Amino acid sequence: MSQIQGLMSDRKLTLGWQSWLLRSWGRTLRLVPKGRYTLFHAGWKTLGSPDRFIGELHGIPFVVDTLDRYTSVQMFLWGCYEPAVTLVFLSLLAPNVCVMDIGANKGYFSLLAAQRVGSQGRVFSYEPSPRNIEDLVGTQKLSKYQHWQIIPLAISSSTGSVKFQDYGLEQGHSGWGTVSTSGSLNVRASTVDSELERLSIKQVDLLKMDIEGHEIEAIKGMVNSLSHHRIRHVLIELHLSTFSPDDLAKLITQFSDLGYRGSYIREDNVSIHQCLRALYQQDTVDASKVLQPLEPSKIVDDRIHVLWSVS
Repeated sequence: MSQIQGLMSDRKLTLGWQSWLLRSWGRTLRLVPKGRYTLFHAGWKTLGSPDRFIGELHGIPFVVDTLDRYTSVQMFLWGCYEPAVTLVFLSLLAPNVCVMDIGANKGYFSLLAAQRVGSQGRVFSYEPSPRNIEDLVGTQKLSKYQHWQIIPLAISSSTGSVKFQDYGLEQGHSGWGTVSTSGSLNVRASTVDSELERLSIKQVDLLKMDIEGHEIEAIKGMVNSLSHHRIRHVLIELHLSTFSPDDLAKLITQFSDLGYRGSYIREDNVSIHQCLRALYQQDTVDASKVLQPLEPSKIVDDRIHVLWSVS
C-alpha cells in the first residue's frame, strides 16, 4: 500500500477511503440495469468530486479520470468499452504475442493485452496527450505489468515534431485529440517502421490504431513493415469524414497489394453482456460473426473499424 500511496501522491490522485468507497459504489451499480452514470455522479459529488481515483478493471487497478465520462468512467462502470471491437481484439490475443496500441487513450485495450499476453509477451502503448500519458503511467505502475511500456509519442508519416490538438475533455471525451496543423501542442512523433527498428521488434502480432483522423499519414509510415509482413494484424479505426471519395478504395487496394485481406467490424450486433462474457472466458474468443467482407459501397457510417490480416 505504501508504494501505491507514493505513486498516487506524485500523480495527485485520490486514494484511501474515497477510492475505496467509489470502487464499492461502482461494484454495486454494475447490478443496476439503467441510470448507472447518474447514480455514480451523485455518489462522486457526495465524496467531493475527486478529479481522479483508483478503480479496477477485471480485478486490475487503473486510473479513472472522472472528467472523461465516455471512456474512463464507462470502463469503470460497465467493464467494457466498444464491445464489438473488444471481441475482435480479444480474439487476436494469445500468450507471448507482441501488441502495439497506437492512440492508447486511457489504456483500456493495452490493459487487456497486458493481462492476456503474459509476462513473455510485449505491449507498447503510444499516446501523445499529456493528461492521458499521466493516467497511462499511473495505471501501468498500479498493474505492475513489467512487459507493458508507455511511449509518449504521436505516430505519423515521419519522425520529428508535430502539432497536436488536444481537446474534448470539456465534453467528457479524452480521445478526441489528434495531430493537426491547428494544434497548440508540440509533441514528438515517429513512424511504425522507425519504432520497430528502434525497439528491435521483429514481429508485431497485433497493431491497434485509433488516432482520430490521422490514420492515412500513420499508414504511410508503416509501409515497409507491412510489405515485409512484420505486422500480422492491423485493427484500425477509420474516420471516413477525413477521406476523399477515393481514399477508402485506394487504402483497400494498398493493403490488398501488400498481401492483406480486410474485414469490416459490425458494431450493431454485440451487447455489453456478450463483451463481458468474452472478457471473463479463458478460451479463445470467436469474433467471426462480427467480421464482414469489406465492401466500400455498403459502408454508410462516418467512423468504422477495419481489421487487415496477412492473407
